[in-house]
Amino acid sequence: MEKEVLVPEELCIDFIQKHQSKKAILLQLAEECNEVAQAALKLVRIWEGENPTPISENEALFNFHEELGDFFTCLDCVDCIQYNVVEDIEKRKLNRWCIRLSKFLYEQRKKGGKN
Repeated sequence: MEKEVLVPEELCIDFIQKHQSKKAILLQLAEECNEVAQAALKLVRIWEGENPTPISENEALFNFHEELGDFFTCLDCVDCIQYNVVEDIEKRKLNRWCIRLSKFLYEQRKKGGKN
């Protein structure tokens, strides 16, 4: 059995970017996004227990992490991402989500208090 040789990450990314089109990389990223979504849905099925699945929670968690790894691998190879722009958007979206959830919980408490 041959021993696996680990090539430095930067060299791998550079090699992929030179030998794959931007379109091919983005198509692979889209495919991995779909696989992350499927793995997340499988976890929800397990946690909810309403729609049985033949795999265990541990298997589903492993699959979810594996798909996330595939996604992040592809994301590393996309060379048009402006991470400072993405980080700014992420901060605004996270804040918006937090505010929306806070308002929802506040409204739920108000409704609960009236009953």
